[in-house]
Amino acid sequence: MLRRSDEGAASANECCVSDVRKSKVGFVRKADRRLSVTKPTTYRAGPTPKARDYTVSASQHAEWCVYVLELSNKKAVKVGMSHDPNARLKHYNHSIMPEITGLCWKLSFAHPVRNAKAAQEVEQAVLRSFAEHQLPSNGEILQDVEVKKVKLAIISAAGSID
Repeated sequence: MLRRSDEGAASANECCVSDVRKSKVGFVRKADRRLSVTKPTTYRAGPTPKARDYTVSASQHAEWCVYVLELSNKKAVKVGMSHDPNARLKHYNHSIMPEITGLCWKLSFAHPVRNAKAAQEVEQAVLRSFAEHQLPSNGEILQDVEVKKVKLAIISAAGSID
């Protein structure tokens, strides 16, 4: 477990651990279930969130952006779209369990676009341009790419859509 030293200096990974520690959510043990392990399939983009979806309604938010999260070990980046990239960052860091893995995501870049439709178009254009780097299990996560190239691809795609 990562801890703050007596002098108050943060460990290298505390940037993401602090959000986890501040959360008052407890862990609930559910009945054990057997899971079958299957070979990951090829990633296919899902639909843009619509009104009453489990995520967000595009009509509720005036500001949208396409963002890049970078994994702290620099081995992967995640390209996504959101009206609140900091909330997405918090969600991804919660899922990765930084206090166990020692890894965390950092918001590397967020580029504003005019609406959810434009955000999806930019996101998908960028993901298509890096298709050979997509993880089979999650096509929004790219391996072996330079963050700078992904940022430039977002800016370029956004410019061609506007």
